[in-house]
Amino acid sequence: MRRIGISLISASLLMMIMSGQAGAQTTDDTTFTLNLQTGTLSIAVTNATATLTPDPVAPGETATGAFGSAVVTDDRAAAGAGAAWTATVGFPQGADCPRDPTTCGFINSATTPATIPNTAVSYVSGTATTTGTGTFTAGGTFAMNPSGTAYSHGTDGGGNNSATWTPTISVDIPADATDGSPYTAVVRHSVA
Repeated sequence: MRRIGISLISASLLMMIMSGQAGAQTTDDTTFTLNLQTGTLSIAVTNATATLTPDPVAPGETATGAFGSAVVTDDRAAAGAGAAWTATVGFPQGADCPRDPTTCGFINSATTPATIPNTAVSYVSGTATTTGTGTFTAGGTFAMNPSGTAYSHGTDGGGNNSATWTPTISVDIPADATDGSPYTAVVRHSVA
């Protein structure tokens, strides 16, 4: 009898174990969540202020200056038409220009301000160091009247990319320029 009781207990335990294994969970899912950071397109220029040389410069001469590095960073990871961008440079127009917006250039601090027109100012893009794929095109040398293309990236590339160049400007001082130093100008880089 004792054997039958032990056998029944053993059989019951075996049935419990087997029935538990038959209904055991064989998969278990874990859900992960992430937030994707939307990429950006930006431009930065290292020199917030710059001086032209020679300083001072005589009427009829040319003064030149460097901006430092101009850097476009495209982290949008786009392809095709979405990968294209154009960096422009020029003199602010409209409300940003405290002088005649059609000739916005350099202006002096005299009581009756004198100007050096934007047509007397040239921009030189220079060569860029680039990352990513696609065609990068320099704007070359152009008169800033009032703006022009500094650099661009075509639709033939995709993914993140960047371009870094060291632009310069030259200002042809009119022979009839009047004193009233300093002459100042705001030059704006933008990218879209």
